[in-house]
Amino acid sequence: MIKCLALAATLLATAAPALALSCLPPDPMRLYTDARDAAENFRVIHGRFTPQEPVRRLRPGRTTRGNAELTIRANLTGVQLGKGGFTSRISTPVNVRLVCFASWCGSFPEADSYLMAVEERGGTLTLTADPCSTKLFATPSREQLEAVTLCHSKGRCPASKTRPIR
Repeated sequence: MIKCLALAATLLATAAPALALSCLPPDPMRLYTDARDAAENFRVIHGRFTPQEPVRRLRPGRTTRGNAELTIRANLTGVQLGKGGFTSRISTPVNVRLVCFASWCGSFPEADSYLMAVEERGGTLTLTADPCSTKLFATPSREQLEAVTLCHSKGRCPASKTRPIR
């Protein structure tokens, strides 16, 4: 009887549909064009973060409107994209908002440099770090930054040819 119950429990557990998160690979040009075309106001910045409080990991289950999220205060230093390229130096407080989609969560950006789209709302800057890194591109190359600058200044924006990754 116990063997039958164990087999039934195993079959029920494996009969549920498999859930997977499907993300497009990070792409600096898509990051820029998404920020440019968004209804919200975004700044495109090449820089890095220094946390101003202990960095905590976000775990699924702390829900706000159905998704888990956590905000960490940090300082952002780098250069902001403008008419002349990435030339305007910036050093400012920023909220890094970690969010989860189901059981997949974003994490605090710890690489040496990022190309990022930071939302500005009411004088507050917020970077959303989601599990697909839609607003972050780690360690962009000089060529990638130049391509974003050319897209911004001349409107020559190559189409992204990325496909979802699983």
